[in-house]
Amino acid sequence: PAATLYVDGKQVARQNWDHDLSPGGDLFIGSKSGSTFFLKGRIDELRIYRQAHVPLPTDTPGTEVRLPGLAVPGAKLQVVDVPGGVAVDTGAMRFQLRDEGAIQSLKIGEKSLVAENTRPLLSAEVFESDQYDGWRDFAAGKIIAAAWQPDQHAYRPTDGEFTATFSGRLDFGSGDAIDCSLTLSASAGSPLLTAKTQLDAKGEFRNRFLRSVSVRLPLAMNQRKRIVQPGDRGVQWNTRHWFQFHVAPTGTLLPEPDHNLWRLFAIDQNTACDFHVWRAESEATCPLSMQRGLKAPGWMAVYDEQAGLLFAYRGFAARAPKSLRVHADGPGEAAICLWHPGSSALDVRSPQASAVLGEPHVTDWMAFVGEPAERCPDLALARHWGVDQLASEPPPRNTLPLESLNLLDAPAADGQSPLVAGGVPLPKGALKDPGHVRLRHDGADVPLQTHAVGSWPDKSVKWLLLVFPADGGVVHGAAGEGGVLPFDLTRRDGSKSGYRLDYSGSVRMGTPKTALSAAQQAGSVSIDTGPLQLELAPGPCWLRSARLQGREMLAEGANSFVDFLRTGSTYPCMTSHAQGTPDDGGLVAESIQLEESGPLRAVVRLEGMTTAKEPSRVILRLEAYAGRSVARLFHTVEFLHKDPRAAFVRRMGINLPLAPAEAARVTVGGQDGPVALPPGARAGLKQHSHLGYQAWHQGAGERFVRADETKHRCRGWLDLSGRQGGIALVLRDMWQQFPNELAADLEKNRLTACFWPESGPVMDIRRYSNYPHLAQGESVRSDSRWVPDSFYAKAPIVGISKTHEVLLYFHGPEADAAQVASVAADFQRPPLVFAGGDAYVNSGVVLPQSLPGSDRFPRAHANLDHYARFWLHHQKLWGWYGFWDYGDVQHHYKTGYGSIIPSDKLEELVNTSAKDREKLNVSKWAVQDYEPDHEWAFDNGRWGWNNTEGLPGLYMQNQYLRTGDRELFFFAEAMARHFRDVDMRHDGAWLGLGTRHGVQHWSDGNHEERQTTHSEFRYVYYLTGDGRSRDFARQLFERIYSQRDVTIHASHSGRLQGLLTFWEMTGSDAVAAMLAKYIPSFLTADGICESPKVRFPAIECTAQNEDVNSGNMFFWTFGAGHGLLEYFYLTGDDRLRRSLIQVADRAMRQSDPGNFRKAVVFAARHADAPARYRNYLEAWSRSSPYVIQVVPHNPQHYKGPRAFLRGSVSGSLFVMNDVPYLLSVLEGDPQLSDRQWQNVLQVDRQGGALTGPPELDWQSAYDRPELAEYLRIKHPQP
Repeated sequence: PAATLYVDGKQVARQNWDHDLSPGGDLFIGSKSGSTFFLKGRIDELRIYRQAHVPLPTDTPGTEVRLPGLAVPGAKLQVVDVPGGVAVDTGAMRFQLRDEGAIQSLKIGEKSLVAENTRPLLSAEVFESDQYDGWRDFAAGKIIAAAWQPDQHAYRPTDGEFTATFSGRLDFGSGDAIDCSLTLSASAGSPLLTAKTQLDAKGEFRNRFLRSVSVRLPLAMNQRKRIVQPGDRGVQWNTRHWFQFHVAPTGTLLPEPDHNLWRLFAIDQNTACDFHVWRAESEATCPLSMQRGLKAPGWMAVYDEQAGLLFAYRGFAARAPKSLRVHADGPGEAAICLWHPGSSALDVRSPQASAVLGEPHVTDWMAFVGEPAERCPDLALARHWGVDQLASEPPPRNTLPLESLNLLDAPAADGQSPLVAGGVPLPKGALKDPGHVRLRHDGADVPLQTHAVGSWPDKSVKWLLLVFPADGGVVHGAAGEGGVLPFDLTRRDGSKSGYRLDYSGSVRMGTPKTALSAAQQAGSVSIDTGPLQLELAPGPCWLRSARLQGREMLAEGANSFVDFLRTGSTYPCMTSHAQGTPDDGGLVAESIQLEESGPLRAVVRLEGMTTAKEPSRVILRLEAYAGRSVARLFHTVEFLHKDPRAAFVRRMGINLPLAPAEAARVTVGGQDGPVALPPGARAGLKQHSHLGYQAWHQGAGERFVRADETKHRCRGWLDLSGRQGGIALVLRDMWQQFPNELAADLEKNRLTACFWPESGPVMDIRRYSNYPHLAQGESVRSDSRWVPDSFYAKAPIVGISKTHEVLLYFHGPEADAAQVASVAADFQRPPLVFAGGDAYVNSGVVLPQSLPGSDRFPRAHANLDHYARFWLHHQKLWGWYGFWDYGDVQHHYKTGYGSIIPSDKLEELVNTSAKDREKLNVSKWAVQDYEPDHEWAFDNGRWGWNNTEGLPGLYMQNQYLRTGDRELFFFAEAMARHFRDVDMRHDGAWLGLGTRHGVQHWSDGNHEERQTTHSEFRYVYYLTGDGRSRDFARQLFERIYSQRDVTIHASHSGRLQGLLTFWEMTGSDAVAAMLAKYIPSFLTADGICESPKVRFPAIECTAQNEDVNSGNMFFWTFGAGHGLLEYFYLTGDDRLRRSLIQVADRAMRQSDPGNFRKAVVFAARHADAPARYRNYLEAWSRSSPYVIQVVPHNPQHYKGPRAFLRGSVSGSLFVMNDVPYLLSVLEGDPQLSDRQWQNVLQVDRQGGALTGPPELDWQSAYDRPELAEYLRIKHPQP
């Protein structure tokens, strides 16, 4: 770090210190290490700040210990009557009040924070609607703002204290109003103004509901303002309202700068259990979620280069819902929302009204000078509140929310839960017929159903899907022995049990005693599992009948829906009760197919379109099981509406109309177990955040819901039972994929699983910014018209999809809540079939790699595991969950894009001709002016969500196959589903392509075939038999891979992975023939052509003259490099072998193999003389830290100022996906010197290089007339 010396406020010396300042060590002031370089003199008036502090004119000598922002000692209070109000000077600040209840002005020093304001502090709105039922978000209505009617006021200065009281009412007309009592108080020497507000509703409020009630203060800040949003665990977000970048990624000056405008800032404490920090460019853009946590500290700050204002609400979480907000446009406005407009409108007669009415609200408003990080007004606030510290007090802490919470502690319910389904690997040529197998557990035969989900080139079974009951059963006629595959069935409680699979032509699996029957007749499918009979058919009611032990459970057929709201005007983001025209979309299933018919499992696939104006496509897969009364449903929606600014999903899910039930009761799976809800007209379970849910009920005739339990994470089930039994709905990954809701309408006898809840705001998937961000790496034009003219014009979200998984548990009266909880837990985290890490390697179903069970690589294997654990840790730490985000990871760690040119140089450049500017590289003058607040660049152009970049799914799947770690499997499963559904397109212009990493999964302008890479879901498919992945692979083959020409390296990555996977899935001779013609297009006399031009469907190579042995990352690390290796191991193609060895020879001319790593490892395995390649790799592994330390092997340093991720997200994935293959040719861990090992272990203990908070430019130097034309927004957007 740099050490700077000041004398009398002037810098006199600066020098780099020769040691890092490590946290937790001894601090010596006046000597070096307490042993040398002693100060010759005395130390007096020592002060220690939270970060480097440049001396300010206000730093006065003193011997007392005092925190910044506290009272100025000895100051006198001055109160002067002025026309229409009063002026108060506390000695620390000056403010003026108006008689009608407004703060007219507020100054600290000579800086005005509020100026010439006439707006009263209090404001409110009601939502007027005769349709609103207190639960559903959509209801036609209008918003009415209250008129402030002042009544009385009084000013009372006493000895050192000032109090002002105001009374008045917020009048909505028609006799409805809120009576208000407001008291403002200040003290001599204090920069703090405290407001106490008490509210009482008067009038009938017939068809009127409170939408917002706020204490608002218009500000007088400069345009260059910043907003501090504190969270918990020491996290504070400090964001510039307005800033620009001037330099393109190519190093040239942008024709029009990047415009970054963050106008809306909020901290919403939605319940006593959870908060949400977010910001938005405008009301017309989708907000960015910054942090979700448990209890926000209750303050926020806005400041410019001179001074600022902190404002706070005492008891923020206890009085939830509450919100702190800043509208940063113009001079700005600060608001404390006593009821915020993102909440459901409030019936003043409801129990929730106590959050607004009755007990007084206490808010604090504190003026400060300078930077809040240096002046620490939050510390003064903590002292004022009488607490040791606030939850936002730095440093940020590496503490996982709810780390010890266990939602899976219910006992197993093997006899009622879905059957086990798991894929196992088999060696080439070992099994031709999937029926010639036999499964045993503890010597007893186990009922079994099988089918091949992967084939070898000789048509033998490569991956075999096993379906069997975890509780066993009776089997008749099983016989024979052959090859043996032992495997474990791993369970959610950490236990595992051993099974034996025999396979050969002479083995017979036998016939299970308990079997189902399934048949497809014209237009319908019937299934009889024994206890449960189902009938499915095309049409609007796809599940016509469900009979349990002969008793009909449904009143009419089950149906699905994707309902939209079409808004006629701009929807203000993050607000409830959007107005527009409902556009309901009930599914009409058009096709039905019985895919499996037993004996143990039946699978039915239905597909159709909804009835909305722009119909969504819906695909359903229902599974039923022999001897079980459960049905597992996969529900996929493909979104096809073209403009997300005009059409918003308002609800999405399935309805089950039920047969009448006597004495019906509702029980839900709460955080601590079953929760019986009181009787009423409606009841439900809503997960609105990964840290917050409510179990609720609604009484007959009531227009509000009653919260029965409010905690963090629910168990994802709701059961409606009567005297004869009932039905339970279980939504898998409910808290991870919020928002969602399970609801029971007891008046209409209907169960609903809402994948997007109708009780909350509409789904907002508009782009996060209405401006392009080329300087921040987006694939866009530097033109402020790009978003409306290009992004939205190309139907940006068409083909994005989402899959949910639901369990329907039909049960009799003997099934109590505990049993439902057990079935639900089994469904949430089912038993897994794991054959052992060595079995996957030895069978050849993965690339050759070090045996996981080997003891030759203790450090390298630990490194593989820590890398996976690093990602899991950050998912939990930063809350990478939600409807669209669960399964993805962030892409840019501790860095970002965005550079400026110093103002004088910029003025010189903009005065040159436009033609000259286009050619001029300005990199030498560029100054980086972006760093993320906290590790991840989630808000920075193309840096945000990863979207398959570097193939993280491949890594996680492979690491699960190596370890059997169940947590890794479910992480990889979520990743596979997310990448397949959200980041890869299923229709429209981008079918076969995807979207590059970005702030949103669809916000970047780059769409390439490399982003649709089958490696990201391939092994999860083989392990689960997920039909959605098989459908997608077939669709891509038929519509894209067998038809579309391919010309460039990146596209070959997607194409080769897709063809290989589809060949493996199907065993198709036609695909094999295509690959046999396609692979030679890469092979040249000198090695590998990475961008051959190939015509499909003829598969003719027309050119091989580009990118021969170029080492392009889009080829070697995005799928094509993996694909070439896999093709060799499938076919033994010798020409491919020779070409890869030539690439290795090219790589060995350089000290680092770079993206050629795979080729060199290949040569070390398959060259005629492999020793030199192995020696090269041994030497490289000793010099490259990736093999042994890509992250610190210490979870304490997965996050924090000394955390690091070697080589960036992409770079680390590029290497780590190759490391297992690399280890297959090494003898053991790299042989490091003692000093190298000491450095490695020191990093494990202490972390890497220290990083601090960002220091970003105010950019006020650009506010001059000479730059105005260049910097202005040429085409302002909403």
